[in-house]
Amino acid sequence: MNINKLKSHIDSLSTELQQSLVRVAVLTWGLAFFAIGLHFDYYHISIQNFLLYGGLFLFYSLIVVFSVYRWPNVRWRLYSSAVIDIIYISLGIIFTGDSTSPFFILYLWVLISQAIRFGRYLLYTVQAFSFTSYLLVALSQKS
Repeated sequence: MNINKLKSHIDSLSTELQQSLVRVAVLTWGLAFFAIGLHFDYYHISIQNFLLYGGLFLFYSLIVVFSVYRWPNVRWRLYSSAVIDIIYISLGIIFTGDSTSPFFILYLWVLISQAIRFGRYLLYTVQAFSFTSYLLVALSQKS
């Protein structure tokens, strides 16, 4: 398969399916980053909790990919996916032990990707939930 055919195929995918595939790619990158931090004892989380955290989010992400492919254009899935993404980002920040975690930047990824792809109402929902989630994460940190 050449690059032009691949690009044409990706362009033909629905926006929501593209978003769900990007979620799996970002999740893979994030888990690899997290695993490297665990290996070098930078993050202090048990392997079991890490595998549970990563495994559940990967399972969820693959279900979303299948769901989008099988049942396209389900509006509530956009909101639930955004909320679950933010919950997992917040958990990642808590697991890394610091509200200045590099996972913080993923809040912006969710915010920008939702705004570009799905419009302002989802943007408002994501913005409010991201702010609230980060506030709770910051308040939960030990001083």
